[in-house]
Amino acid sequence: TALAAGVTPIVVGGDRSISFQCARALSDQIGPQGKMGCLHFGAHLDLAENWAGERLLSTCAFARITELPNLASKNVAHIGARNSMNPKDYIDLAKERNIRFYPMFEIFDRGVESVTREAVENVWKGTDAQYLSFNFNVMDASAAPGVTATEPGGLESREMIRIADIIGEQKSVS
Repeated sequence: TALAAGVTPIVVGGDRSISFQCARALSDQIGPQGKMGCLHFGAHLDLAENWAGERLLSTCAFARITELPNLASKNVAHIGARNSMNPKDYIDLAKERNIRFYPMFEIFDRGVESVTREAVENVWKGTDAQYLSFNFNVMDASAAPGVTATEPGGLESREMIRIADIIGEQKSVS
C-alpha cells in the first residue's frame, strides 16, 4: 500500500525473516519488467537454503531475496560479513549466485568509502528501485551491544555516517 502511494517505506524491527516479504513487495511493485537492486548490511550472509526444512527464517532471508525474478546478481551486494556464522554453504551459495559480498577484512584493507561506493554503484546501476537491508549486527558488538547475534570487528558509528552519506548521494532510494 505504501509503495503504491509513492511512499518509501522504512521498516524497523523484527528479525531477518521480515526482510524477504519487504523485498518481495518492492519487487512486485516495480513488476517483472522493472529492475531491482539490493544492498544488504550484516555480519551474517543469511544465505541458508533452509534451516531444519524451513525456508523463510532469518538465516534464509538473503537466499530468498536473491531468488526474486527481477533482481540480477550484478545488482546485489552485501557489506560486513565476518566470523563463524557464515558457514561454507553460505559462501558457496554466494559464489554460485554470483553475489558480491564485501567481508570486513576487505573493508579494513580498502576502506569503507571505497567499498561502499563500489557496492552502491553496482546496486544502483540500471535499476529502477533498490532494497536496502540493514542488520544492526553489521556494527561492532561494542557499538550495538543489545543486538541479537552480535559479532566483534564490525563497523563503527562514524563509518555508518559515511555509508549513509554515500547512499544519500544516489538519485533515488525505493
